[in-house]
Amino acid sequence: MYSLDFLCSAAHTHVEEGRKNQRRLRQMRRKIARIKEQHKEEGSAASELRKNADNDVLDTTIDTSDDSDTSDIVQKEDV
Repeated sequence: MYSLDFLCSAAHTHVEEGRKNQRRLRQMRRKIARIKEQHKEEGSAASELRKNADNDVLDTTIDTSDDSDTSDIVQKEDV
């Protein structure tokens, strides 16, 4: 039969291990939440880059149309 001191010590150790495990679990949950947030931000940053790239293409198109407008002006000056 086990002594009362041994059983109390074993119970205390068990409780401490449980606390450590819960602390580790909380840390892991926080870490997972941070990683998910980073991925969400990176995803929004990537979509923002895509939007900017699309806008650059649109700006180029606008610049091209502006160039044709200036060529019209030059032609009018030549006439």
